Amino acid sequence: TRPDVIAIGPGLGKSTLASQCLEEVLGSTTTPLVIDADALNLISESDELLACLIKRNRIAPARSVITPHPGEAAKLLKISTETVQANRLDAINKLVVLTQSIVVLKGQHTLLASPTHSVVQCLAGNPGMGTGGMGDVLTGSIAAIAAQGIRHQLDLWQATSIAVELHASAADSLVAQGVGPIGLTPSETILEMRSLLNKLL
Repeated sequence: TRPDVIAIGPGLGKSTLASQCLEEVLGSTTTPLVIDADALNLISESDELLACLIKRNRIAPARSVITPHPGEAAKLLKISTETVQANRLDAINKLVVLTQSIVVLKGQHTLLASPTHSVVQCLAGNPGMGTGGMGDVLTGSIAAIAAQGIRHQLDLWQATSIAVELHASAADSLVAQGVGPIGLTPSETILEMRSLLNKLL
């Protein structure tokens, strides 16, 4: 009942109960929050939920991160996916303004930005990361690193940046070993992320 961090979206669905759950999370806590998948789709379809997210970020700045892929970004911005992809820099800046959140715009050379951080780009990663479930791994990784970092003065921006780089680097490491990019799986990527972290100890 007193979480260190909340991740919401993957597997959530778009039912009335899912919407109520998201509204409760947005409105009743300032706990660091990672928002992905169905939670983003629900926000894109509800002015009320978007207003809740913006209000949350006014009360607790830099404690919410959204992680849209280009399709989810397009829904939030009410434009086409092609338009997002044609100018990803413009898209992420508009997402930051719209949501007042830390934003991770996934895709080739994932972009990160926030109301207090200029856009940065992750140069790691490969096409094998386009498989289903890879974004869920990133969501879980951001949440895990944020939770572990709370007692080490690691803020949500830093945790997000580390997770994005580690996730992409793990995928590249696997490809360098001959695993993928075709057939690269999220589960393999998780194990390689663990391996890379342990090599830093």
